[in-house]
Amino acid sequence: MFFLLRKWFNRSHRVRVRVANALMLALVLNLVFGLLFYAVEHPHHDGLTLEDSIWWAMVTMTTVGYGDYYPVTFVGRYLIAYPCFLIGIGFIGSLIGIVVDSVIGRMTKKRKGYSTMYLKNHHVICHCPSEGKVLQIVSELRAAPGSEGVPVVVISPELDEQPVSFREREIQFVKGDPTAGDVLQRAAVCDAAGVLVLAANPGDASCDAETFAIASVVKLTCNNAESRSRLVLEMVSRSNRELLDGAGADGIVATEGISDQLLVQELCNPGLSDVFDQLISYKFGAEFYLTESSLSGTTLEAVQIEAIRGSGHVQVLGLLRDGKTMFAKGADTVIRESDQLIVLAESLAEFQALEQRLQKSA
Repeated sequence: MFFLLRKWFNRSHRVRVRVANALMLALVLNLVFGLLFYAVEHPHHDGLTLEDSIWWAMVTMTTVGYGDYYPVTFVGRYLIAYPCFLIGIGFIGSLIGIVVDSVIGRMTKKRKGYSTMYLKNHHVICHCPSEGKVLQIVSELRAAPGSEGVPVVVISPELDEQPVSFREREIQFVKGDPTAGDVLQRAAVCDAAGVLVLAANPGDASCDAETFAIASVVKLTCNNAESRSRLVLEMVSRSNRELLDGAGADGIVATEGISDQLLVQELCNPGLSDVFDQLISYKFGAEFYLTESSLSGTTLEAVQIEAIRGSGHVQVLGLLRDGKTMFAKGADTVIRESDQLIVLAESLAEFQALEQRLQKSA
């Protein structure tokens, strides 16, 4: 009986349909056994109603058996109560099996990376060159102001299933090629706050071509959906800069030569590596911020002097104008409306407080 019921329930692969079938069958059987019990046992029980008989069928099928009503005739016991009891056991077992199969199926699907993410304002990382690298990136992302607790989804064709380290840190996993539209949809790329495309092999410059392909598909998909997701690419070789510029990404970071430059800086200026470690990490100390300012018309010198006078830990180092970085400009440099200021502070709120002080004194 148990296997026959499960075979009937499992005709549909949709869990909701299977549960609905089970509940519908339970209702029909409850009414049938209740009517039969009433028809056979009514003459032998004073005050037995149809409602009482349906109640008896329900508690018998669920194997509760309160004992407030019970059959006294041969037909009632062996042709009605006995089948009702056996079918009830099969029904309960089948329903439990459906629920267990559903839970295990969902967990397996999620672990294998075939689930669809229903997220918004999350971060998406394409490729997983190594678990350690992805974990470090996620750690920095979650340390960034405003990104604490933001969900992260990793799209990777290399991984067979979600690593334990990802599950421990609640990093979601989508299996597949990042250039495939259906894979990007499962990762909810169009609803993401940012997309980071890593080089599949950081030691192979030819991976930049794949990065370009992924970025182009992501950009096209997000543009069609009118998404504002920010797209940043990892570039292995600086010689491929022109290629990656064509993908229309919001930012490109070249990893080639950075470690070499830091080694030389540490050799010539001992201790600078520790300074850089602090400056490029959100986890401790002060960080660089590139921010628009409402101080257009104010000289850069006036802003720098106010920063020194203020009680906060903030310094204005220069500005970005027309894509060019400008440090140590003269006293007569006036901030334009399109300029972005280069700020060193423990938080951007410190610079915003400086802005307010200058606006009040103007």
